[in-house]
Amino acid sequence: MKLIEKKCPNCGAKLSFNENDKNVHCEYCNANYEVKKDDTKIDNSEEDYDLVKIKKFASTIFTWFAFSSVVPFIIFLFIFGVVVFMIIMGIGNFIDSNEKFLRTNPIVEQKKDKYVTEISQIDEKTLEIIQKESLKKLNNQREFISSDIKSSDWTYAGMYLLVNKDDSVFFDRNALYDVYKKSYNGGSVNMEVYATIRYEDLKLMDDGKVSTSYNGYTYAPMLFVSGGHYYYVNGYDSNEDLFNKVIRNKTSDYNISSTNGLYVES
Repeated sequence: MKLIEKKCPNCGAKLSFNENDKNVHCEYCNANYEVKKDDTKIDNSEEDYDLVKIKKFASTIFTWFAFSSVVPFIIFLFIFGVVVFMIIMGIGNFIDSNEKFLRTNPIVEQKKDKYVTEISQIDEKTLEIIQKESLKKLNNQREFISSDIKSSDWTYAGMYLLVNKDDSVFFDRNALYDVYKKSYNGGSVNMEVYATIRYEDLKLMDDGKVSTSYNGYTYAPMLFVSGGHYYYVNGYDSNEDLFNKVIRNKTSDYNISSTNGLYVES
């Protein structure tokens, strides 16, 4: 009689029975089976059982990977939706608050700066501050003269006001040149020199006063003087010389006015 060996479909243990047996009992899991010639549950080969286990394992792995890849995507979609919702709500609240503000507050046009266009617009207090700053800068200039030459103090000679012809520019809307003169006498030296300090973008304030940085730029170069000896002093040798070297090249872009009879080319 032929002895048949199979694996238990339930636990995989080895089952041994005769081909004429009608029933078989698994001693490991206590499962009972009816033996039939065409019974696929008992008649599975060892290789078929291993294949079933592999398929089950592969199916489990596939399910786990599919689930683990979908969950982060779902979380991302949820967070993205929340962020978009908050942005839309924020924009809506901003628009709503601005509409309420505009309904309850009159629209105020941004005030434009007013710039000085005439020397007469500069108040006395501002002129005093400008002149004080100019003298401070000029007196700090170094000069080299011998003891037999006497020099006077710097004295106010007048001013040039340059107003830009293009009122759409954002800087250099105007420029004030504060002019001073000084004399040197002694030996063979008898001369008068001129120097100027530049102030830019003078603005007219609401109270009628003028605002400027008071950070003037000094136009007082070293002037070479020969009179038997060599000396260096600060300034231009005449008012016309100052005009030609400092002001003239700006006449195409600026309207120029002056005070105290300073030289202006007609």
